[in-house]
Amino acid sequence: MKLEIEHLSVALEGRDILQNLSLQAEAGELLALLGPSGCGKTTLLKTVAGILAPQCGRIRLGREDITHLPPHRRGVVILFQDIRLFPHMTAAENVAFPLRMRGVGRRARLEQAAKLLDRVRLPGYGARRVGSLSGGERQRVALARALAAEPRLLLLDEPFSALDENLREDMRELVLSLHREFRTTTVLVTHDRGEALGMSDRVALLFHGEIEQCDTPEAVYLRPATRRAADYFGGCALLDGEVRAGIFRGGPVALPVSLPEGRYALCLRERMWRPAENGPYALRVERVRFRGPETAVTLAAADGTLFQKTFPGSVPFQEGDVLRFDLDVGDPVFFPQEECL
Repeated sequence: MKLEIEHLSVALEGRDILQNLSLQAEAGELLALLGPSGCGKTTLLKTVAGILAPQCGRIRLGREDITHLPPHRRGVVILFQDIRLFPHMTAAENVAFPLRMRGVGRRARLEQAAKLLDRVRLPGYGARRVGSLSGGERQRVALARALAAEPRLLLLDEPFSALDENLREDMRELVLSLHREFRTTTVLVTHDRGEALGMSDRVALLFHGEIEQCDTPEAVYLRPATRRAADYFGGCALLDGEVRAGIFRGGPVALPVSLPEGRYALCLRERMWRPAENGPYALRVERVRFRGPETAVTLAAADGTLFQKTFPGSVPFQEGDVLRFDLDVGDPVFFPQEECL
């Protein structure tokens, strides 16, 4: 079911958190809401869920305006990072709770709970108490309970942040699998850039209560709309330079462009630097950091401009060596002078 947020503003304790924010999640879409701590991600989820009231704006779910509906009438389920299971209930009773609230009989709701526990890869766990479960198991029970409510919209507030890396990856795969199966419109709040890019159909980048960019993962990473968006994802060098007579010149780089004359910054992702024995760019190795499956290398141009490049495994060169590269910018991304100040 489609979610539409129009001109939403929210203030907490006299401070503006969300400011005239508009955003859409298409029916069946998984939309990642990404941004630094304190930018308003959780506030937005709580407002959509009905936990917080907006100062102005409108929230629609499908054809229904839910802006002023109480939480239990919205058809929205929010799953917080601290899980919030009922400690006095078994896993099955927790999962069955939304069905109990709808008046489903005990036998039927426990049968449905058992099926959902199977779906989240916890077969036979129904009789276990919450306190006996691991963090990852509790997270799966919470996910099964959310699905039992048959939500029109599922909100996930950093649900994997308390898990170790291996469990996080397992939960990501599980959530994606269930999303493909149930096709519930889902908004995932995360501060993990890789998680947002790897899981979502689209990414909404939020800064200071406003949407900076909303697009496909490939677009927000490879074609950032602003210099701030490019900086946030990292892995790039913003090379300041100038366009004169159809040529951009900055640091060691000179490129033909179709831009008005003036000052710009060129966004260079590290993948654009390609080692080539006779490449036109000579870069000196400044630092080598081995990280197991990869090695991070800092490279310097003759004018002192620094670039980062990651190589798989270990590398056969060392600090002080000079390497040659080609530069494949593809469709280059430039930011004008006013964004460079």
